[in-house]
Amino acid sequence: LNGVYVAQSGGVVGILKSMGETFKSNLEQARSTETAAVKAHDKFMTTKTEEFDTLKASYDTKQTTMGGNDGDLSTKKTQLGDAIQQKADDEEFLDKLQEMCTGKLEDYDKRSALRAEEQAAIAKAIAILNSDQAAGAFDKVAATGTGAKSFVQLARSSSSSPSARSEARRYLQKLGLEHKSVRLARIAGLLALSNPFTQVFGAIKEMKVTIEMEAKQDLERKTWCVDERTESNDNVEAKKGQITELETAITTLETTIKDPETGLIKMIGDDETSLEVNSKAQSDETDARREEHQDYQKNVANCVEADSILRKAIHALEEYYKKEEDALDEALGGFIQQDPAPPETWTGDFKGQKEGGNKVIGMLESILADTGKEEDAAHSSEQASQVAYEDSMETLKTEEADTREGLANKKKQLAEAKLELMEKREDLDKTEEEKIAIERFLERIKPGCDFITDNFDTREANRATETEALDKAVTLMQGTPAYASAKAKDAELKQGKCAETCKADGAHVDCKACLAKVSVPGFCAGHPETAGC
Repeated sequence: LNGVYVAQSGGVVGILKSMGETFKSNLEQARSTETAAVKAHDKFMTTKTEEFDTLKASYDTKQTTMGGNDGDLSTKKTQLGDAIQQKADDEEFLDKLQEMCTGKLEDYDKRSALRAEEQAAIAKAIAILNSDQAAGAFDKVAATGTGAKSFVQLARSSSSSPSARSEARRYLQKLGLEHKSVRLARIAGLLALSNPFTQVFGAIKEMKVTIEMEAKQDLERKTWCVDERTESNDNVEAKKGQITELETAITTLETTIKDPETGLIKMIGDDETSLEVNSKAQSDETDARREEHQDYQKNVANCVEADSILRKAIHALEEYYKKEEDALDEALGGFIQQDPAPPETWTGDFKGQKEGGNKVIGMLESILADTGKEEDAAHSSEQASQVAYEDSMETLKTEEADTREGLANKKKQLAEAKLELMEKREDLDKTEEEKIAIERFLERIKPGCDFITDNFDTREANRATETEALDKAVTLMQGTPAYASAKAKDAELKQGKCAETCKADGAHVDCKACLAKVSVPGFCAGHPETAGC
């Protein structure tokens, strides 16, 4: 054979080196993907551990609460039964009490009306009996002028006194009837009974204090009602706003979690399906690549074997025809021995199958060349398939890592959304309970607050009228000679044994010294400006 023999394993070694480099690259990519997956897994586990700790703490708290509740449940059931029975008894008693109270209320209204009429009638009767005409008439009748039933007037005041007292009495009686004021009727009764001025004025003062206290209490009650209603209504509106916000937030969270198109549960399912599809695609492509590589190895092995066989065959033919050519050249170039003429057989030199053999060798060399081309095509196809496989696997691995990271984030978001949803529902229940409690409070204070709000101005006007009437009565009484006489007598009583001394001049030193129970010189020493010092 001419030329230098070139080993056919060189191409295979190159392919193996290329495959080795590819495997190293795949290993680095796999390690990088695994590192990212481990990082995502650690992050996912950290999140889940935190969620577990939070939920476990909540679970333990609720378990403790449940244990306490279980311990109280039997007692509460017993108390509930007793309370139900007590409630039934109280409702029965309340029904009876309401009927009785209705009757008592009607009776009280009648009694109040009768009492007011009675007081007015008594006051009127006393005024008639206490008049000057009655006094003159009673003096002329034995039955009214003497004995236990005597109506004789023991003392007379000046002619202006009965008129002023009667005017004050009539004025109070009139207003008492108009405004249904028991207080005014009571003062009119005291005037009709000719009570001492001090007692009348004391009663008037007490009544004015009572009126002031009632006014203060009404104002405080009205202010409290206005403030409580304003604050409570504001709180109710605020709770309504909070309830609306919580309901909106709950709806949003439920949509975020359960929406059939964009919900977290749906997206997590899609990601898990994508991971399954991705894993199957990697497995299928790896299996297909393995089968292709096996077919490639078989094909290359067949090509190498065919190449070897063809080269052996060509070598054998070329070697034979070379020997034959050398033998013919040697035979034609030697001495030819003259023998007797042989029998006639064939003529001409033996040429053999050299021409046909050369054609066979050409055909074998052509087949050999085609075999080499087929092997080269197999190498190229294998390399292209390997590159396509590696690119596809890199894409699938990247998609897998991204999907796993997204899945971990979505699962974290789902856990957080579920926890937030549970908290929002608890907040909603609590807010609704608080709103109902405020509304019930408003219902409880409604009767009393409606009364004081609706009647406050009327009650204020009535109190002003009563106060004005009492002040006018005091003014009228203080303008009578009887009041002046009573005041002078009271002052005389307070002077005691000094009355005679002070009668001439109450501002004189003699009177002052007597009242102070000291000597005149002693008093003047301390009070030199006093008259008479």
